[in-house]
Amino acid sequence: MACGGRDAQTELALSDDAALGLRHAVVLGDDPLQRVLVLQSDGLGELRTHELPVGRHRVSMVPDVTGERVLALAQGVQPRLRDDDELPSLTLIETRDEPHVAARYELSNPFSTLTQDPEGKWVVLSGAQETLVNNPNQLVLIDLSDPAFEPFTKTIRSFGSAPERFQFTAPLNVPGGPTRFLIVQTRQDVTLVDLEDLERPEITVGLPRTASGAAGRPLDVMVHPGTAGATDARLAIRMEDDPNVVLMSFTPTAGGSQPFNLTPNLVDVGAPPSALDFVTTDGGLRLAALVPGRVAAALVDPDTTRVEQLTLPRVFDRLRKVAASGSNLADVALLWSQSQSSVAVWSLGRTEDQAFRSIDLLTLDAQVNQVLDVPGDALGRRKLLQAPDSRFFVLDLERRQSFPMLSTGSLTLRVADDGLRAWAFQPGSQRLAQIDLSTLAPTSLFIEQPIVQVFDMASSNDDARTLVALHGGRVGAVTLLDAREPDTARTQFYPSLLLGGER
Repeated sequence: MACGGRDAQTELALSDDAALGLRHAVVLGDDPLQRVLVLQSDGLGELRTHELPVGRHRVSMVPDVTGERVLALAQGVQPRLRDDDELPSLTLIETRDEPHVAARYELSNPFSTLTQDPEGKWVVLSGAQETLVNNPNQLVLIDLSDPAFEPFTKTIRSFGSAPERFQFTAPLNVPGGPTRFLIVQTRQDVTLVDLEDLERPEITVGLPRTASGAAGRPLDVMVHPGTAGATDARLAIRMEDDPNVVLMSFTPTAGGSQPFNLTPNLVDVGAPPSALDFVTTDGGLRLAALVPGRVAAALVDPDTTRVEQLTLPRVFDRLRKVAASGSNLADVALLWSQSQSSVAVWSLGRTEDQAFRSIDLLTLDAQVNQVLDVPGDALGRRKLLQAPDSRFFVLDLERRQSFPMLSTGSLTLRVADDGLRAWAFQPGSQRLAQIDLSTLAPTSLFIEQPIVQVFDMASSNDDARTLVALHGGRVGAVTLLDAREPDTARTQFYPSLLLGGER
């Protein structure tokens, strides 16, 4: 009693569901104090904690595409009744070296959705809320490369629908020069916003109506950037319950606000496709489409719109393109379905005279629930295929082999960002395992506290890797292990990130 009461912050809980793993840090949300905790480690037995402010009433917190920064979107104080009531905001946090708030962008309205540019430059905010009247077509664009950037508000034209999906393109080779776009999908049209000139009017394209007369609904927009020095960029749009794919080309104009028009072509692939992508084949650029209704795949020549059909050995409805390796410039695609206990590897370098040999079928004896990529160049041609039960498979696309991994219970999988290890754990249990993705040797581990999340992060100079096992709870407990050579006889337990101390 003589020492007084405890600090009020120790009675407040960390947010177990707001934990992010980055390349050199782990970030935990601490909503009651409008902040985040950034954890760093240079090896077992050493943990640094940094406290950084974010806005009040955080809506979301996501890592940016670099894996080094965090974006935190907050509503601020609603309703705002005084001048000092905090405005809605987007906070950019840098976690490399000495963590700090790199930028904070104040907003006029609270937004609920944040979509990132895969190149890390732009972010678009949408879904204005907490207002009596809101315009769902109002978007806010922010240039993250400029800490002083004034958020740019743009209201897109539509024909009665609201945005449902956003997509940033790479520079497209179009008339007028290489241009990046924000593609906005609604229930019945597609809009392109010029990211090189935000003041330029957007282009909204209505889609063909279905056979029943209903407006066509876009499901996916696939983009091909075109050839350097040419103006042959293309878009391909998959529509709901429609066997037609919309192929769009950019044709030059003589004048007007835009240097080009979008010219559509309808291509019938035989039945509604379930997946599309532009691929490089031995015959040149093609649009690949999976057509489950015909147990087939289609290859569309975007210049002639000629369609080639390839019968598949199973019904596959999902497609993941894998970059070519070595001297072979053609792509490879992985095909799978949650209803099949097999996957197929489609070699797109055999489409001209060996199409019948272009599909390699691999039987797994389990359905595929999720496909996880392996980052990096060393083992990037491997994939992790997770089954809905306790199994998963390591797929080697080079050798066309799959290796089963069995477990006694359901698993959550995490792949380290260096692409050399995967971690499997059972949330709520004390068990986890490291899988060496080169040798495929698993190492089973048991730690003292139930696990909520695991994160594999690098030291500041990349010479060590630390596994952070988050245990959750009111004050945030974690266990540290050597990620490369884990040994549960050599761990460091921190019972409270809020109170400090270790055991």
